[in-house]
Amino acid sequence: MLAVIVVKVSVIMPSLNVASYIEECIESVLGQDLNDIEIICIDAGSTDGTKELLKNYVHIDNRIRIIDSPVRSYGYQINLGIRESVGEYISIVETDDYIAPNMLSYLYEQAKQYDADVSKADYERFYLDDKGEKIFATNHLFSGSEKKYYGCRIGKEEVPERVYYDDANIWCSIYRRSFLIDKNIHLNESAGAAFQDIGFMQQIHMFADSMVFSSIPLYYYRTDRIASSINNSNWLRNVYQEFEFISNSNVVKTKEWMGTKNLFLNRILCIYISALQNAIINTNFEIDNVHWRPYYEKFRPVIKSFIDDYVIIKSKILSDLKIPLLLSIYSLKSYRDYVKVKYDDMKRKKKYLLQQCLNKVCIIFGSGVRGKKVCTFLRDNGVKITAFWDNDKSKWGTEYQDIPIVQPKSMSADNVTAYVVAIRGGGDAITKQLKELGVIEENIYYFDW
Repeated sequence: MLAVIVVKVSVIMPSLNVASYIEECIESVLGQDLNDIEIICIDAGSTDGTKELLKNYVHIDNRIRIIDSPVRSYGYQINLGIRESVGEYISIVETDDYIAPNMLSYLYEQAKQYDADVSKADYERFYLDDKGEKIFATNHLFSGSEKKYYGCRIGKEEVPERVYYDDANIWCSIYRRSFLIDKNIHLNESAGAAFQDIGFMQQIHMFADSMVFSSIPLYYYRTDRIASSINNSNWLRNVYQEFEFISNSNVVKTKEWMGTKNLFLNRILCIYISALQNAIINTNFEIDNVHWRPYYEKFRPVIKSFIDDYVIIKSKILSDLKIPLLLSIYSLKSYRDYVKVKYDDMKRKKKYLLQQCLNKVCIIFGSGVRGKKVCTFLRDNGVKITAFWDNDKSKWGTEYQDIPIVQPKSMSADNVTAYVVAIRGGGDAITKQLKELGVIEENIYYFDW
């Protein structure tokens, strides 16, 4: 009698011309400490050798199979993978990223422990610096008092919190396959590979009976690939397509829609204004006769209707975006000028900070995302950084990019060290602390962009 092979997780890997990254990605999946998996590679007609590399792995591991996608659509590829999968849970791994060796086992154990439709983890963003070294920044979904949502079952009664804090990404997660099939949850099959996760995650939050989140970063998300969706010049078009996808679907006829409608619209507003800003910058502040203008014109009445219906007024998500949103719909020229002022101000701040630090050694106060960001900026411009200072005791004795993270300590006054404060909203308190440690106020600078 033949043994029944149980697939705990089906890993769907959509690919298109990722030969430079595919080996690192698939090696990370093959190296999982959970063996009961299948790996479904959906290739959309790669011409750079990606498919040939995948074929080599088929001969190495019989858990891998390759399916050709007749459509160059990320959404179509994922939907095809879901239909072809047989696992109890489904994972989606983008083929220019990679995953931690225990990602699938950890998420699976969490899903089983809490009987969750979705099990999701935090992740690391990364890019390669000029020396080819990986620069990481951890993305935590919850902070402060919201950390209570980690490591517990989050049911439908807490959908607003799930939607508010959850990133609209579909990787670094596993999904119960029967849940996806029963609820007919699928991606928009629009062309390309950008923002189809918005509509997918809206459906997930509407229909999932339970989710569980982990604070351990288990996924590594690449941000420096020019062809990736994060660098896509058609953001505005793609966001509008996702809005249409959900608005014209049957989900808006369900009782679950009313509980999440405003949260979905809030997310669309946030991404719209970000996409519009990026579009303006990418076309060198031109706003006439540019490729994104028709989608701005389509979005304009939609955004106005959101505002007229008080979606923006009732939202804590949009508290910092009210002025730019209003500017964007009433005068694109005024919004363009607003963006240019912000952009030029950021360039001035960067130039000033660099001028102050160039002929000094530097200590960065704060080793979080902002500290790492300014560290990369300064190092890329030739500034020597000797240490991170941090008030978080748990970080003392660790390193970031070979730079030690240490306890702040008393210093003798000198004019050869620059202290860069990289903690949001903590400038006054940190300045006071530095002065008490003997730092000259003239040597304290701020990273605030």
